[in-house]
Amino acid sequence: MANKLYTLFSFLFIASTSFAQNVVLKGKVYDEKTKEPLAGAYVHFAHQNGGALTDAFGQFSITKIAAGSYEVKVKYVGYEEFEQEVVLSGNKAVEVNIALKEKAQSLQEAKVYGRASPETEASSRRSEKNAANITNVLSAQAMQRSPDINAANVLQRMSGLTIQRNGGGDEAYPIIRGLDPRYNNTLINGIKITSPDDKSRYVPLNIVPSDLLGSIEVHKSLLPEMEGDAIGGSVNMVMKDAPEKEIFSVLGSLGYNKIFIDRKFVNFSRKDIQQKSVIEKYGSSYTAQPDDFSRSNLDFSETRPMPNTVAGFVYGRRFLHRKLGLLVAENFQEQYYGSNSVFNKAAPDVHAGGAPTISDYANRSFSTRQLNEGLTLHLDYALNDRNKITLTSITLYSALSQARIITDTSILGGNGGRTVQGTGPVSTDYTSITSRQFLQNLKLEGKHILSKHFLVDWAGVFSYAAKRSPDMADLSIRLQN
Repeated sequence: MANKLYTLFSFLFIASTSFAQNVVLKGKVYDEKTKEPLAGAYVHFAHQNGGALTDAFGQFSITKIAAGSYEVKVKYVGYEEFEQEVVLSGNKAVEVNIALKEKAQSLQEAKVYGRASPETEASSRRSEKNAANITNVLSAQAMQRSPDINAANVLQRMSGLTIQRNGGGDEAYPIIRGLDPRYNNTLINGIKITSPDDKSRYVPLNIVPSDLLGSIEVHKSLLPEMEGDAIGGSVNMVMKDAPEKEIFSVLGSLGYNKIFIDRKFVNFSRKDIQQKSVIEKYGSSYTAQPDDFSRSNLDFSETRPMPNTVAGFVYGRRFLHRKLGLLVAENFQEQYYGSNSVFNKAAPDVHAGGAPTISDYANRSFSTRQLNEGLTLHLDYALNDRNKITLTSITLYSALSQARIITDTSILGGNGGRTVQGTGPVSTDYTSITSRQFLQNLKLEGKHILSKHFLVDWAGVFSYAAKRSPDMADLSIRLQN
């Protein structure tokens, strides 16, 4: 009997529980003004888990709810939160339509700042587009894709420019818009640098390794804030800057000049070359003696040159919570190159009625060794968002040695009253040339934002350049026919 009563009470309890959980809450959520249904609104009871999201028509349904009093809440982005007390009773569905009010809120101004790296192609094109004058920009990204190893080689790829060669036969001086190099000026980071030449003010760009450059800007027309002594144009070499992220790169390459496969390189000793002239050492009243001059630099010998070498590295990062920036870049280049050429001189032929003909036949053979080395050190420190100090040091060194052998054969005669064809002299000139150039540029600058409309930008610059071409020796041997 007891078991039967227990079974009966259990059945009644389960039935009552099922009856109590069969209440359904359903309805629609819509915009109070436009009456448009709101899809994705979250409908739930306060202090209880679970709820429902409205469908595409704003409809929702929550089932299996026990009878009682509940606080219904609705949340939807951009609308005020809705709260309403609802009483659920009986085994039936309760329908609630909920109108939400739009929540108006004024947003605060947000400013987003970005900085494009000047070493990218996109930054170069943007600089050309926004420039107030005619400007061409070559980025470090473009230089890395080219085989050019110095700034002069790089500029030959720019439109409107040609490159003039120096005495060693290497490309060195830019000609902008057809004007001679003396009408142009050269800048490093916007500051004009001293020329190492004692007769001209232009700077040979072949001594600047391209691996040290962040970009090259060529201004083909002047602006009021630019220096007025560059009617042809201005070349601004922008050195690499401290990066936002740590970088470390190493560059190395070897090559060999084909001309020295077909012939040997002509070398001479440089250890006895006098670095100062007799006048510099002893004064203008001194009478020079034969022993005051070296002779070993005229003892030419044929050798196989070392491979052409290019090596360098770049390291940069930021320290002290990104306030201190450091960049160190070093580049070393040793190049062996030469040329073989024929020079013909024309003169009237007295045996042919004065018609012009070739009077001399000269074979020229040049062998050149050039060493370039560059070092860049960059430091910047941001005191805060409104004050920054920067120190940049650039050191460039170049050494050139060249051996020239010129054999000149006279075809028509001359130089002694000879008039019979083929009786002219044969002369051979041996010339050795050495040259060293040094350039140092140090720049300390600061930028200080004092107010919204007031900026202080200052710079202090030290620039030094020197060129030495000691003891150019020449030996001429003449054979008379």
